[in-house]
Amino acid sequence: MMKPETKNVLLKAYAQLHQITEELYSASDKAVENNDFEDASTARRKSKVKSQKSK
Repeated sequence: MMKPETKNVLLKAYAQLHQITEELYSASDKAVENNDFEDASTARRKSKVKSQKSK
């Protein structure tokens, strides 16, 4: 069974990764609104990498 300290650290890391992913998606959406498709693509790729790592 996982120690509570370990579980808490993992949950905190998961929450932080989720927040980062949300920020990257938001940045991507703003870049699309500004027709900055290179930045949008980069932000979207980074958010997918973060999202996959948190699974």
